Amino acid sequence: MTPKRTRRRYTAEFKAEVALTALTERQPLADLAARYQLATAQITRWKLQLREQAAQVFAEAPAALPAAPDVEPLYAAIGRLQMENALLKKNAGAMPVAQQRALVQAADPADGSVQARCQAFGLARSSFYYQLRGESARNLELMRLLDEEFIDHNFKGVLGLRDHLRLAGHAVNEKRVRRLVRLMGHEPVYPTPRLSVPGQGVTPYPYLLRDRPATAPNEVWSTDITYVPMAKGFLYLAAVLDWHSRYVLSWQLSNSLDVGFCL
Repeated sequence: MTPKRTRRRYTAEFKAEVALTALTERQPLADLAARYQLATAQITRWKLQLREQAAQVFAEAPAALPAAPDVEPLYAAIGRLQMENALLKKNAGAMPVAQQRALVQAADPADGSVQARCQAFGLARSSFYYQLRGESARNLELMRLLDEEFIDHNFKGVLGLRDHLRLAGHAVNEKRVRRLVRLMGHEPVYPTPRLSVPGQGVTPYPYLLRDRPATAPNEVWSTDITYVPMAKGFLYLAAVLDWHSRYVLSWQLSNSLDVGFCL
């Protein structure tokens, strides 16, 4: 078992000797540290303390020197803060850049500058100030054409949509069409194998209207969410309809599918 190291304590006479030697002799601090087996920072601290308190020796009523503060709690607090900072950087490194940017922006400015807050979360300042460029006007036009074609022929895949744009006079390749289709969230509708097999742990719910046709208003209501293509982007539409009369009981538009809108 490794013996526990005890902290070295120095007398006032020894500190005074070291500080006077550092003030009077023109030797590098490294040589003095090697002679007395001390750290250079410790010798510098004693020298500054002697220089600041030397005037009190010639005062008429020398005041009592203040007691040396207990630095053990300070060292413990510094170690704890260093450990918490390391854990914070480790956990923040696994977050997306957008979430790290939001944490830095939500932090109190009194805690430090933007650079200090970015360092605390392990985020580069260039990533904090970066602004998304968005899609170009040409890509937005291509997305509008792709959406119109997908609404009419929802069975077309990437190659079919690429050929449609090429026939319309747009020189595009498969990579661009695939990226734009993936960005819009379009998936072609086609028969896939084993559609009727439920997954593990899925609870099957019976179709309640199988033997009950809607013969009058206010018997069956339904709700759904769809999107409406606009000149730039889309608007999401949620509506509640009556099955028999096809009357729209309630509807709402939103530019984002947030939780409150869906509920």
